[in-house]
Amino acid sequence: MSTEPRLLSEIIERTAARCPHHAAFRCRDELLTYADLLTKSRQLANLLFEIGVKPGDRVGVFAGKTIELPVAVFGVLSAGAAYVPLDPGAPASRIESMISDCGIRVLISEPNRLRTLRQLEVRLSAVIGLDEATDLPCSCIDWKNVYALSADIPKVTADPNSLAYVIYTSGSTGEPKGIMHTHSSAMAYARGAAVTYGLTGEDRLSNFPPLHFDQSIFDFFSGPLVGASTVLITEDVMRFSANLADLIERARLTVWYSVPMPLTRMLLDGVLEGRDLSSVRWILYGGEAYPAKYLRELLRLFPSATISNVYGPAETNQCTYFNFSRPDEVDDGGVPIGRPWRWAEVRVVDPNQVRGPAVKEGELLVHSPTMMAGYWGGRSPEAFVDIEECGGVYRYYRTGDQVRIDDDGCLFFVGRRDRMIKSRGQRVELDEVESVLNSLDRVSEAAVFASPGEHGSPEIHAAAIPADDSVTIRSITLSLRSLLPPAAIPVQIRFVENFPRTTSGKIDRIALSRRAG
Repeated sequence: MSTEPRLLSEIIERTAARCPHHAAFRCRDELLTYADLLTKSRQLANLLFEIGVKPGDRVGVFAGKTIELPVAVFGVLSAGAAYVPLDPGAPASRIESMISDCGIRVLISEPNRLRTLRQLEVRLSAVIGLDEATDLPCSCIDWKNVYALSADIPKVTADPNSLAYVIYTSGSTGEPKGIMHTHSSAMAYARGAAVTYGLTGEDRLSNFPPLHFDQSIFDFFSGPLVGASTVLITEDVMRFSANLADLIERARLTVWYSVPMPLTRMLLDGVLEGRDLSSVRWILYGGEAYPAKYLRELLRLFPSATISNVYGPAETNQCTYFNFSRPDEVDDGGVPIGRPWRWAEVRVVDPNQVRGPAVKEGELLVHSPTMMAGYWGGRSPEAFVDIEECGGVYRYYRTGDQVRIDDDGCLFFVGRRDRMIKSRGQRVELDEVESVLNSLDRVSEAAVFASPGEHGSPEIHAAAIPADDSVTIRSITLSLRSLLPPAAIPVQIRFVENFPRTTSGKIDRIALSRRAG
């Protein structure tokens, strides 16, 4: 047996052999040691074999945060199958479409999802995690029956190029596509992140993102690779910023990774003041821009921590990052997405001439061993481009993100290719407008989106949460006029109490634009 795991399922085997009694995952008051996780994942794998799941099959995971979630992930992988995380908060129609699209016949779920399960009009052979008497038109298998099975080593036929998981793109970005990652691409990311952030068996990681969000790959694989402990943050804790702050302090978390939203909420609610946060040594955030004014405040409250702006679409996992250690390192001119980590190659190109010479501002292309194998069903072959360089041909992923590169080789996010509009005959990047709006002291949080105007051309709209009751829309508009060209000023700004969000915590701009309609 080699010392380095090649398959994701082998991570638990190696770590359980090294530190069997160390806590692998915690959820509320429950704990799984690495030995427990190895045994239970093998039992689940053997059940999957018994009910007809074959290597390469896709198994859906439709559940929230419970202590069975890591068992589900590693059990599916131990069976040589691929797990497909389904958004536990999504409507039945969306769940149904992904089950059908991915050819899922077996689900791992929980009683809390029974209402949605009853609405599905798809043929399933089994649902694991429900009482056997449940009134679904398929076999239902309770966890106690799973854990009564043999824990013999499953006969896995997977290899590093086998499919490991399929993550569907967020509903806020349009028609969902299944992003396929292999054991090889996920393992490359797990190893790279563990090295980059110096993870050890003494670390205690937070698992804030849901399983269907790509940030969860860090928590579920990078941590176990080194024997770290991971705390699953449940929905009831997520709901209140004080609960999150309590958890950070009480669990003595050392590494945090999430979208900016929970960090912003804790700051604005003042729940981090006066706490012992000295255990936290690294805060990673990604998925959305984070205003410089909040980043400086976070660095003040976590003086022992490095804070990293982490960039990388789900198709590539992480590929660039930029570190901050002191408030005075944060520039109001823009927070960089940094430089590629040593396993990634990037190119900035003219989006209309992707094989042409590098430019200072354009579309970002990424080549990395952490890159997806493709989209499920062969969708969007144009997502990749083959480029000849250094005597070979290398495949790059087209991120669709517009970036600029400074004289030191540092990358700055400019906007999405699909977030650029023509307003009054001029090109406007909606992300730039949003960044300026979020930089205002009068604004706690803001989002910008385009809506069809009276004559069919796009108009810029904005929604904002004011910093206090004295803030007026007029005062915000006047500030924007001193910072943006006339074509970039929103035609309408409205105040909101909160934003609709996807279950990963990102602002749901499609839902926001519907509210404005």
